[in-house]
Amino acid sequence: MPVDIVHSGLAVVDLVYATGPTGLVEIARQRGARAVDGTEMLLMQAGLAYRLWTGNEPPMDAMRASIERKEG
Repeated sequence: MPVDIVHSGLAVVDLVYATGPTGLVEIARQRGARAVDGTEMLLMQAGLAYRLWTGNEPPMDAMRASIERKEG
């Protein structure tokens, strides 16, 4: 993706599951765009899979805390 098109009026979503921000996320933030990495998508996919497989509501707080511990 040509990063010269990124500006403060954009939202950038990098779907990479990474520990820490990717290069794209860092550049987008430096240019004033709202940027998120793939962590939230990973969490939502895991929650949906949990619900589909078990029929129970997923423990989202515990799942988020687990991801945050691994990233730290």
